[in-house]
Amino acid sequence: MQDSIGSTSPDLSDPSSIDGAITIGSLLGEADVFRIPSFYQRDLSWGAAQAEDLWLDLAKALGISGAKPSPQLLGQIVLASVQPEALGASPATPVKPARRTVDIVDGQQRLTTLATLLCCLRDRIEDATLRARISGLVFAGQSTEADLTARIELRTGLADFYRTAVLLPAATLAPIETDELKQDQRNLAEIRQAFIDILNATPMDAEERRRALALLVLDHCHVARVLMRDGRAAAETFIRINARGKSLLRTDRLKAHVVAKAPLAEQEALAARWDAVKEMLDADFDGEAENRKYLTSFLHDIFGSGGRIEATLRGLIDQHGAERFLSDFLEPTAKAYRDILNKSFEGGKLSPEINACLRYLSWLPRKSWIAPALKVMVIHRGSVPPECCATLLTSDLAAGWTR
Repeated sequence: MQDSIGSTSPDLSDPSSIDGAITIGSLLGEADVFRIPSFYQRDLSWGAAQAEDLWLDLAKALGISGAKPSPQLLGQIVLASVQPEALGASPATPVKPARRTVDIVDGQQRLTTLATLLCCLRDRIEDATLRARISGLVFAGQSTEADLTARIELRTGLADFYRTAVLLPAATLAPIETDELKQDQRNLAEIRQAFIDILNATPMDAEERRRALALLVLDHCHVARVLMRDGRAAAETFIRINARGKSLLRTDRLKAHVVAKAPLAEQEALAARWDAVKEMLDADFDGEAENRKYLTSFLHDIFGSGGRIEATLRGLIDQHGAERFLSDFLEPTAKAYRDILNKSFEGGKLSPEINACLRYLSWLPRKSWIAPALKVMVIHRGSVPPECCATLLTSDLAAGWTR
């Protein structure tokens, strides 16, 4: 019986072409490093569902028995030029050719998913020449055996997991622990496992089919590549692209808005501060689940006057500027919210009583007390002695549960 994607591998010997587009293999060879700029890009949000959707598109191309597949166009990739970085600058080490680096403005989800698929194929293909070709494209240009770095340079926190779970030779053959992973790491683990399951099942468990899939991705999957010569406009371009109906989380849109409002020299530092707050609160930072409150929800409750959460926070950013929004609103409220969540308020002699109060309040089904408590903690904590601050907070919390 013929399998769902054909029993005969198509002829993939020569790369196909699409006017105005470039193959994935050629694209990866154009730069030594493709960076994910942390100061405006979002986290990896694709998971198993998107990996399986990509596979269905590829499976259709492989299903043309014995024929060369039609070229596959996988959308647009927007890149921004980065100043070349010379390697090996010490007197004892000769300077190597500059490393060609570009920033991924739009397309990190697709490129990261495709690179993960290529690594899964590399670890399961017997063809040594093809394995070497894939390795040469997933590892950064000018990598050495002693220093194997990724061609797609993911954000801090995900990069190490990508390296150990996906990038290194045979990494996708080993099991991984998923219990303690953060959300973007879980997403990458889902993508990895989806491809592993596909490649280990009939008919993709055959060398011929795996080899055909690898060549299809490298030589017959294309993207429309747009290269921005002015990297300074990348953050604004990111916002415009994702305002045209593409899926983007609220926290990503807000972060990009913060960055776009700041001078270029300050953007990376401000983005790092945003990420630090997000990491501190993790799932309590922001989200769009119904009947759940987040830090962003409480900022809206405290400083907004109706309307949408995003509109309130954008208004604060526009009114006060990126720096003041972080230092006067986001960071102090986040620290206070962490104290409430952990019942770990530190404000003088009454701290044990206040934390006991917080433990009691946390059991209440309604969370209307949190916003006024946050407001008191933010407004008074740094401007009055700890004992006075504790008294104010105790009074406010007491009022909160007796209303």
